Amino acid sequence: YRISVGRRHRVEPRQIVGALANEGGLRREDFGAIQIRPDFSLVELPADLSPDTLRRLENTRISGKLIELKPDRFGNSAKREGRPPRR
Repeated sequence: YRISVGRRHRVEPRQIVGALANEGGLRREDFGAIQIRPDFSLVELPADLSPDTLRRLENTRISGKLIELKPDRFGNSAKREGRPPRR
């Protein structure tokens, strides 16, 4: 998944995990690799997030910025050997 906060917003992986876990009810094992880019970040999450989870994450903010969680259309997520595919 892609979120609209990145290095420019001084975001750290722990902030991403904390916000998504607290707001969306996600567990530690739901998270895979996190790549923080200049203007956005890629977060490996289960591909089949429930509509309820996505709804709860709609208004989530990190560092005061709305994260705008959406599937990564470009397939930039890091592949993790031996794990089910995530996006």
